[in-house]
Amino acid sequence: MQDEPLFALNSYHIALAVIGLTVIAARWLPRLVSNREPASAPLMILFGAAATLVIPGLPTVPDPRQAPLPWELVSELTVIVALFGTGMRIDGLRPWRRWMPTVRMLAIAMPLTILAIALLGVGLAGLTLAGAILLGAVLAPTDPVLAADVQVGPPQEGGEHPVRFTLTTEAGLNDGLAFPFVYLGLIVAVEGANPGAWAVEWLLRDVVYRIVLGVAMGWLGGRALGYILFSVPKDAALAETSSGIIALAGVLLCYGSTELIEGYGFIAVAVMGLTLRRIETEHHFHRRLHDFSDSIEHALTAVLLHCAGQRDAAAVRGPEVG
Repeated sequence: MQDEPLFALNSYHIALAVIGLTVIAARWLPRLVSNREPASAPLMILFGAAATLVIPGLPTVPDPRQAPLPWELVSELTVIVALFGTGMRIDGLRPWRRWMPTVRMLAIAMPLTILAIALLGVGLAGLTLAGAILLGAVLAPTDPVLAADVQVGPPQEGGEHPVRFTLTTEAGLNDGLAFPFVYLGLIVAVEGANPGAWAVEWLLRDVVYRIVLGVAMGWLGGRALGYILFSVPKDAALAETSSGIIALAGVLLCYGSTELIEGYGFIAVAVMGLTLRRIETEHHFHRRLHDFSDSIEHALTAVLLHCAGQRDAAAVRGPEVG
């Protein structure tokens, strides 16, 4: 029998090594020219694309147009963890006037941005009205993952500048609050631009009911999780352990149950983070939980960005590598 080669180049192992190398390089190389937190997201995309073009034998990343489910699931999980972590960062909610810039950004600036994008989409790009509204709803919210560098610091760090506070709270809530406009675009696509036929139902169901339910479920989920973590059993509380997995499980439970009853899960997990942070505010578990969720968020984001760059490069090279 012919001997097998000593070093078999398995494509799966090559892919793992390349992902590790590109993530390390994207986080480390900017440190050679600046001591600030690096903007590593574009570098991960570029390095992922370069690896696909230069290194033969890498496994093909599924095309999101042909196989969207893996991309959707990983992206959704990343955003869920990021929104919960965003809520956990806020040390103090009061005085309530601190929230006025956030309210203006969410209630005025974001709808106006969606309107402007929709008008430009119809007038300049030739999109349908429904498609233009959906485009506006997708582009208007701030990305809570990539915007983390301009938000407030971890729990118990203090010094929450008003601008950073506004950016953090706005980023935590705008993804969920953009969903009414997503549903508006879908309704217009089906029913047409005839507000008399659907406006009341849209306002009551997609705006009022789903937002209120998301807030309520997030508050209840945060209170229930805080009770489990800090109160029962009092002499052996889970918060005294080093594991944050119970909190992550609670986030998934809160998100999934909210979506099951037609609420906005993205709002629920952000409110859950805000609520849990109000319980035992000085407990060291809050910082540990934030760091745990932050690590998961960064890991998932890194994989997504690398794969996005690899997918783009594969599209450039043509169907023979796809």
